[in-house]
Amino acid sequence: MASLLFLVFGLGSVLADPLLLAYIAYYHSTPVLPLIGDVLDGSTPIGMAGGLNAVLVLGVGLVAVSILDIVAGLRLRHSLKKGGWLGIVLQPFNLFFAYGFGIPALYVLAPTWLILISLGWQSLR
Repeated sequence: MASLLFLVFGLGSVLADPLLLAYIAYYHSTPVLPLIGDVLDGSTPIGMAGGLNAVLVLGVGLVAVSILDIVAGLRLRHSLKKGGWLGIVLQPFNLFFAYGFGIPALYVLAPTWLILISLGWQSLR
């Protein structure tokens, strides 16, 4: 189950976030996103602290972490402990982005991933 969650979130983020970042870079503003709002208007810590450039740079970082989420999901799908370790290592970064960009799904997913990885740890090779 953890592998499926990693894959779904990772793929969704990798497909959607570059388009959003391109929009932000081109128009120098952000659309109002459901559940998040406008990341540049002060509703998110990253937008408040660093403005447009911080949102773009850290947005690329979020895409990189999402690519690693996909790798973790694929490795967990094959029951590899490397996937479990990678999934565990990525959680502080996911929580940083959850707080920094105000992504509510990551507040739920990060602990869920850790619980699911620990419950299935014995079955990993």
